[in-house]
Amino acid sequence: MREVWVGEDEDPFADVISAESRASLTRSFDAFEGMRVQMSKDRGPQVDVLRTMAGTCPLYISHGHGTLVASWKFEVAARAAGPAKPNIEACRIYLDHGKSQTREQILQNVYMLWPGEQATFDEHGLRFSAMPDPDIVLSSAFTDGARATDEFVRLIGAAMSRNLSRSLSPLLEISGGMDSSCVAIAAAEIRGSLTSYGVIQPGAIGVQQRQRRRELVDLFGLNDHDGISWDPLPTLSLDFAECRVTPYDDLYRMPCINTIERHGLQNSDIVITGIGGDELTKEHTFHREEWEVSGFSSSSSILAAVSRADMFMRRGIWPVNPLLDISVINFCRALPKQMREGRLLNILTMARAG
Repeated sequence: MREVWVGEDEDPFADVISAESRASLTRSFDAFEGMRVQMSKDRGPQVDVLRTMAGTCPLYISHGHGTLVASWKFEVAARAAGPAKPNIEACRIYLDHGKSQTREQILQNVYMLWPGEQATFDEHGLRFSAMPDPDIVLSSAFTDGARATDEFVRLIGAAMSRNLSRSLSPLLEISGGMDSSCVAIAAAEIRGSLTSYGVIQPGAIGVQQRQRRRELVDLFGLNDHDGISWDPLPTLSLDFAECRVTPYDDLYRMPCINTIERHGLQNSDIVITGIGGDELTKEHTFHREEWEVSGFSSSSSILAAVSRADMFMRRGIWPVNPLLDISVINFCRALPKQMREGRLLNILTMARAG
């Protein structure tokens, strides 16, 4: 048995003797993102790829000529799968419903390995084990004197502290909206003198954005940079090579990247985002469509994270999405419904931060 661990931190199960136990523990691990590759010849050559339950970056799987490929780059997996042929059913789902949390991708023999899952490759081919249906936290009531905003900020901070404390050049992505604002509040409690960026919308929305972002910049002493969201327009994205090589793409990929590169921020090693915040205050976000795989976070959240990940990763920047941390999601699901309605949790968090 040979084994490789790739993760945001050291292998948490390196001292576990049994390979089967390490595999099982890996798939249920939720503290940070990681992947374990086990290679065995006991019953014929076999490779197992296992993902932790925590995870927000894409991991495409394909095989060809007896070789297994696992990569966050869609084009690498597609190339290994051989001549490109459309997967008709996957294409139909994509055209009818947009991006979905599906196993099969738009090209034949290209798959996605989602968090908490396992891919096995042997003489019989490639097969997958889906993540078991997770236990879902239900809404409850407050204890006397509870301050949900304090715990909300603490949990967000805990979700990014490993990355933020070790980073040499962290970057905050701040739109001025509620989600990125709450993330900025938590980040500023961990580390000072942070650098931030954001893209500004046109018209009245942009005026509000600038005002909200200026409050955050002044409050936390951020070294801030901005760009415009229509540079280029989303309809022109296919003019750029990197927008033509992935089925998971983001509407503002090039405006974000142009802003980062224009201000010399491409040397950042992590970017901290507010992805997943909208879903924290919604109900029943654990439901999946019949064609989707199971998962812990809402499908729309993980899809947004996957769609934006490689635009940073292609530049050596690791995306950190603290609002997709399982502890944050569980906390918000446990809140009384009234605390989630109208984004009251976010509003109180921002107000109490000044």
